[in-house]
Formats: sequence, C-alpha cells, structure tokens
Amino acid sequence: INLYLQNIKAHAISVIHRMMQMNIQLNINNFDNEFTRKEISTSFLSFIENYIAELKGVRAPETIKVYTTILNRLREFQSHIIFSDLTYDFIFRFDAHIRKKYKFNASTVYKYHKTVKTFINQSIRSGVRITTPYDKFIPKRKTNSNRPYHTIDELILLIELYKKNCIESHLQETLAAYLFSCIGGGYRISDLLHLTSDNIINGCVNFVAEKTKRSKGYSSIKLPEFAFNIISDRNGKLFNIPKYYANKNIRNVAWIAGLPQNKKISFHVARHTFATTYLMRGGKVENLQRILGHSKIETTMTYVHMCNSIVNQSMEIMDRITSD
Repeated sequence: INLYLQNIKAHAISVIHRMMQMNIQLNINNFDNEFTRKEISTSFLSFIENYIAELKGVRAPETIKVYTTILNRLREFQSHIIFSDLTYDFIFRFDAHIRKKYKFNASTVYKYHKTVKTFINQSIRSGVRITTPYDKFIPKRKTNSNRPYHTIDELILLIELYKKNCIESHLQETLAAYLFSCIGGGYRISDLLHLTSDNIINGCVNFVAEKTKRSKGYSSIKLPEFAFNIISDRNGKLFNIPKYYANKNIRNVAWIAGLPQNKKISFHVARHTFATTYLMRGGKVENLQRILGHSKIETTMTYVHMCNSIVNQSMEIMDRITSD
C-alpha cells in the first residue's frame, strides 16, 4: 500500500510540474484532466484539431470547413506551433503571410483573425495560461463601399435571358438560383443549396441561415412574385447546382446576357444586388438587416453608404450639363 501511495504522490508531483511548464492554470479540474491522462497538449495546432472535432455535428458544416481551412493555413505558415509562440510578432507575421500569398482583401483577413482569436480564447477557457496577442494586435475591418452589384439595366438583361430559356440547362438552373437571390432576399449560396420546397410556406421562405444557425432562429421572408414563380412548381431541393462551378457558370451566363466583361460577378454579388436595389427602391435599413440576417446594424449600414455613393455619383450628371 505504501508503495502504491508513493507512486501516486510521484505521479501527482510530475503532473503539477508538467502543468507549470505548460502554463496550465493549477485548479482541481485541470489537475484531474492531467492526472487521469486527459492531457492538454502544448501544441496549439493539436488543440485546434481537437476543438474542431468536438464541434462536428454541433456547428454548421460551413463553419467546420472555415475552421479547418484556417487550421491548414496556420500549419502551412508554421508546421509546429506551441502556445508560447502566440505572440504579437507571430500574429503580425501571419497577417503579412496571408496578405502576401493569397492576396486576401481586408474583409477576409479580418475573418481569419476573428477565427484565430476564437481558437486562442477557447484555449484560455480550457485552462491554458497565456495572454491573447489580440489585446495588442487589433485587426481592422475595412468598410467596403465599393462592393460589386448589378444595376437595374443589368438585372433586366438577366431576367430577359431567363425568360427566353434559350441557354444550356445547367446555366439556366444557375441563372434561376442567381435571380432568386437577386430579387427574392439576397440569399447566400450556402443557403440556396439547402433550401427545399418544405421551406416555402404561404409564399414565404422559412429557413435557418447556415452561417448563423447556431445563434439564430428561423427567418421568414416574403417572396416577390417573380422569385416565387421561379420555384413555385419545384419539389424537394429547390436548386440543383454544383457549388464549386456556380460562380464560373454565372459568369458565363453574364457574358451571354451581354453584361460588361470587366464586371466582377459571383453569387455574393446577388446578395449585394438585392441589398442595394432594396434600399434604392425605398426599403428601410432595419428591415434589410432582418432579411439579410445581420446581427449588427453596422454591417447593413455598408449598403446605405453604397447607395449614398451611387446617388452622389449620379449628381455628376448635372455638372456635365452645366459644363457644356
């Protein structure tokens, strides 16, 4: 018995020393985890892997995909990262790396930092004793008032092409989904691909956004007549389009429709188009916030700034008149 107790005491002392070396907070829960071999690794990357594994089935698949992508970007930047590496200098160099290699815009860089900060904060909550470098490194979220969108004339060209039903079936299906988003509520492509006829009730789209499904309830959006007619006769999955070719296909459609060849087009442009068109036609920003599912009104206000810029540019017409 004495030998058994001595072994337990030695193991306990070893665990305490290891926790001190790893900067893990000494409390009963963390000690129990260490003592019973539920080891908290010094590896930040291993911690993220375990964290992602725990979230599978709990968080949206799109969230898991984003987390996994950023984990891979971190591993690519530095193959072995321990918690003590997480300094201001490390984050500064990682920021420079993703900007230079991937040419990310300010919004994407901000989202990367937001996710890395989530990983670090979660490790701190798990008992790792470190100070977050984001206390000093403050990523800036640039307000982009130059987001691409379709003018009314461009929308009309796309609608006319859709009504003719003269393009290949996979392009026609892509155009249907695109116009549904442009006119029916600015849906993200992740939501479009999950919508089924069961989501359509009394002319409204009732759904939980894939991006925010953990924190928000159902949204219910009344469909304009044109958008409703696109899907009124459909059963089951509303849109059968391959996600990985969706943006390429809609660019081909835009070329066929006669849109400017230098126009930046992706499915997210449909979301921008709905938002700007809605506001320019007199819609209220508070209602737009609800339709788009923004948690913060500041995000929706970006579109207000865009519309103000459009109006200001249109006033240049008067300058041209008086200068003639």
